[in-house]
Amino acid sequence: KVLEAVSHEGEEGQAESEEALTGGPSDEEVAGMVVGMRLNIAQALLKLREFENCVVHCEKALEIDPSSTKGLWRKAKAIWGMRNPGLAREALGRLLDLEPGNAAAIAMLREIDQEEAKKRVRRTGVKGVAPRAKPARPPNAEAEAEEEDEEESESDGEVSVVEFVLSHCRCCRRREKAD
Repeated sequence: KVLEAVSHEGEEGQAESEEALTGGPSDEEVAGMVVGMRLNIAQALLKLREFENCVVHCEKALEIDPSSTKGLWRKAKAIWGMRNPGLAREALGRLLDLEPGNAAAIAMLREIDQEEAKKRVRRTGVKGVAPRAKPARPPNAEAEAEEEDEEESESDGEVSVVEFVLSHCRCCRRREKAD
């Protein structure tokens, strides 16, 4: 119908072209098509390993349809392809909020955890669980927190982070042996 409307651009066909255009797809249908095309482009970019461009197309599709599990999955896959575990976990979390039993998302989260554990072992030389992060503190409490940390490390006889890394880091141990 759209082609018919364009072909009748003369004075006589003006009324006919308006009628042909009113019978076209609705805004929802167009938005669905745009999301589908963006996600198809994203899949092609994933295959080409162009992860940054893939993320852009996924985000554009998610602007139109935030509940698109396919868009969230492809975005997470592209972000993880760029090796950004934090953002990949965020996208997978949104996906699991929409679809709690998604086996692929759960498997990717496990893969991310395994890779991060391997990196931690290479970095620190220590196997095991990740060190527990301290809760966020308000900005005005930074000085007090530093004093508390110093007092805790002195009073508890605990090893400081620097001492821990020096004692467990392979390159630091080699330096000690060389000295």
